[in-house]
Amino acid sequence: MESNNGRAMSVRVRDDRGATALLIALALVLIMGMAAYAIDISAAKNERRLDQNGADASVLAGALEFALGGSAQSIIDEAKAYIALNVRPVSAADWSACTDVDALPLLSSSIPGVVGGSNCISFQFAPDDSLMRVRVPNQRTNTTFGRVLGATEIQTFAAAEATIFETSNGAFPSGIFDGVGPGAEVCIKTGTAGGRDSCGASTTGDFGNFNPYFYTELSAGPQFSLCASGNQTQPLSRAVADGLDHRLGTTPVSPGNRTNGGDCPGFPGPLNPNRVDSGGGYSNNDVTSGLITGGAWPSNSDSFSGRLTRGPYVSSAITIFGEAIDNKPLWEFIDPAEADHPDCIAAAALNPGTVADVLAAEVVMRDCLANESDQLFSSDLANTMRLATVPQYHQAAPLPSNSCCYDIQIFLPAFIQGLWTAFGGQWTCDNVFVDPGGGFCMHEPGMEGEIDISASGQQRVDSASAIVLGCYHLPAPLCQTISGGGSAGNQFFELELTR
Repeated sequence: MESNNGRAMSVRVRDDRGATALLIALALVLIMGMAAYAIDISAAKNERRLDQNGADASVLAGALEFALGGSAQSIIDEAKAYIALNVRPVSAADWSACTDVDALPLLSSSIPGVVGGSNCISFQFAPDDSLMRVRVPNQRTNTTFGRVLGATEIQTFAAAEATIFETSNGAFPSGIFDGVGPGAEVCIKTGTAGGRDSCGASTTGDFGNFNPYFYTELSAGPQFSLCASGNQTQPLSRAVADGLDHRLGTTPVSPGNRTNGGDCPGFPGPLNPNRVDSGGGYSNNDVTSGLITGGAWPSNSDSFSGRLTRGPYVSSAITIFGEAIDNKPLWEFIDPAEADHPDCIAAAALNPGTVADVLAAEVVMRDCLANESDQLFSSDLANTMRLATVPQYHQAAPLPSNSCCYDIQIFLPAFIQGLWTAFGGQWTCDNVFVDPGGGFCMHEPGMEGEIDISASGQQRVDSASAIVLGCYHLPAPLCQTISGGGSAGNQFFELELTR
């Protein structure tokens, strides 16, 4: 090129190819990073969803096995099997190494005799409900584009908890013997004298009192720090009042394989015991404080009220030792639309006015129960503390005191019915059944009046009885007949995923 003056002029052109290559390389890194996020992170999120679904399925399967009365080993094995089915098989080493910062107080790795326990499978007992938790051990998702950034894998995990809600008031610390069916009246506690005051003349005889260990700390403190025997007055009274603080299991044959309190004192176990030691027998104090007057245990700050002094059906129309008690009779819970048998239709229409009428109504009610084989009661029955869950044993007769063992074949609902006390002297027994010749007075729900004695040290319930119900008499979910897992038969629970 020439200038105006005719001399040549040169222009220098810069070469930008190297800068362009650098920009392209940086853009590729950015694109690769975006690909890593879009592909690798998405794969990890998909794995996380898989983990959560697996944790949900695992904890529900394990909790169902727990609720059905399975052993600790079968519960843990069931939970692991559902992780393998819904996520992928996890090695024994990975289960052993797994840790869960939110684990429940009872780690399956600490349960005696369990093979393959893990910190990531844990439990908690409570009087009203029990919990199970499963944490899926860390799962590894290999990266594709993330390797460019030095990330070869992404770890994920998930956890879930399930709650077993009890639909009854805890297992009552007595059981009934083989062959006893709905409509029978059985004795919770016999008195010292013969005749009806000892529940002997008009019933099938004594309940099989058993020794109800306590697994959990009832006051503030570490879980499972209390492993106390119920063969003491106050622990047994507490069990009468509140029911057991842990679930019992069942066994299809006798003998069972898990004895209540069998690992005490080193460990309060096993889970779901299906055998119970025969108790030393109830004292008057056990039944009186457990049902009526209440007490305090394991310390003075852990007070409890009498079982029959609680709930919406407590009525001042009847007082025993100054305490108003639940006075709604069983026939008032009948759903008239469900009553089929003539005795049940008659029972639903009962409105007894005198003591004699109440006693006659009880006979009609028991005949109804013996003949009705379908749902009979409304869900309101769940609100009375007279409703109890009791084990039925394989044994057909009482064992000697403190001997091993009664083996549990099934659970039955029962309705606490009669209370017997002494009569005469300082005793006041108004508008209840009084038998001066037998030396006792008796209250059944529906009778109005009072039972008292001026000397507080003589307050005692000598005997008590219960009427046996059938699971099929109760609406679901109060009682369900379920087969499978570690147990089959009547169950009193609901499951809920609570993660």
